[in-house]
Amino acid sequence: MAMIGRVPEFESKKEDFETYLERFERWLAANDIAAEKKADVFLSVLGPTEYGLLKNLSKPRKVTELTYKEMTETLSLHFKPKPILIAERFRFHRRYQKEGETLTDYIVDLKRLASTCEFGQFLNDALRDQFVCGMSGEAYRKRLLSEKDLTFKQACEIALGLELAYKDTKELTERADHSSAGIHGVGEKQKDKPQRGSFHSSFAASSKSAQSFSARRKMICHRCGREGHQPQECHFRSAVCHACGKPGHLKKVCKSSKRVGKAQLVTATTEELSASDDAFELFTVYTAQGQKDGLFLQLELSGKTVAMQIDTSASVSLIPESVYKELLHDCPLQPVEVHLSSYTGDTIPVLGEIQVPVQYNGKKWTLPLMVVKGDKTPLLGRNWLQKIKIDWGKIFSLKQETATQPSLKAVLDNHKDLFRDGYGKIRDFQARIRVERDSKPIFHKSRPVPYALREAVEKEFERLQRHGIITQVERSDWAAPIVVVP
Repeated sequence: MAMIGRVPEFESKKEDFETYLERFERWLAANDIAAEKKADVFLSVLGPTEYGLLKNLSKPRKVTELTYKEMTETLSLHFKPKPILIAERFRFHRRYQKEGETLTDYIVDLKRLASTCEFGQFLNDALRDQFVCGMSGEAYRKRLLSEKDLTFKQACEIALGLELAYKDTKELTERADHSSAGIHGVGEKQKDKPQRGSFHSSFAASSKSAQSFSARRKMICHRCGREGHQPQECHFRSAVCHACGKPGHLKKVCKSSKRVGKAQLVTATTEELSASDDAFELFTVYTAQGQKDGLFLQLELSGKTVAMQIDTSASVSLIPESVYKELLHDCPLQPVEVHLSSYTGDTIPVLGEIQVPVQYNGKKWTLPLMVVKGDKTPLLGRNWLQKIKIDWGKIFSLKQETATQPSLKAVLDNHKDLFRDGYGKIRDFQARIRVERDSKPIFHKSRPVPYALREAVEKEFERLQRHGIITQVERSDWAAPIVVVP
């Protein structure tokens, strides 16, 4: 009798043993292989490497002395040992939907991980909870959380339906835009022909106007990467790129740069992205620096004292990975769709976000805190400063050194030229700034100044210019921003 189907030799590098054994036993059943011949048939489909492995595992007994059950059990224990339950559940609960991963692939992998977790009768509840909490679409999660008595099957059906609806809507929108572009082209061709009546001419004019507005709205400026304006109207048309040194565009849209651009603007590529998915700038030059630089505030974070540098120009508060592992590892790290960049344009890798209990001056809060890669200085940004009322008077207080009146008067009398009103000048000396021969000019854009401080800043500029400390120029290839301290 002819054999049904064919089972190739088992090779552990191409297929796991459990899956191969299932296919092999189905083949034995389909061909009515007798039980006493199963061991011989099984040995005949083992590759040379796997046969030698079974031979070594069965010593001191010979392979030919083993039964079919003993052979399969020996190889099963070798290729798939009994997993550690805690580790398997840890992998399951750490599984989140990856960027670009479809919900179908995410569901399949969750089921695979759950198969070794021994959830028992709580399997569906565990799958449902991790599926909802781990998906990347915020809009999908909100929709599922609004359902009462939600099951894992219902959650999968609703989420897959939303994903399919989004893809279809996106495809239809693209087709509609393509069709409207075709209508616009027809309208322009007919514009040169004489028309009878006003219907055709008004149709062509309205079509052209609507399409022009749509194209203007969707056009992305090649100078700054933003929408809604023409390149010749861009505010950055005279800016100098920090990557290539050429004028006319910003670093984030530079085509010659291989570095990741500054995330000053993040546009939602999918409709399910929520308003919290954003980009933040840290205007602090975020480099390794000593604790003595800047103003630091002692805060109680989850019961541990952490010195955080006050930075009113940082959009968010953050801590480095080293501080998180040492002091705040008990706070679970959650993924977050946030991009951070320093003022110099360097991207700051974000590991995630934690919700940490904060205590200061007898008051308590639970606030979000970004965890970034590296060993940097913890920053206290504006999102925390809006909640925490800091005693600024205490921070800026100075410890005055007492001096005897006679000694101070003697110093002033002996050095009248130094302490007279006004500013002095260095004479018979010319300063030189040396730069590398092939260095390119760097022009940093100005930092935003709060409206309440603009008048004071302008007066200070006028005072410095009046005393000859600074001089106004029409243009410059080099520029560095000032830091305004209230």
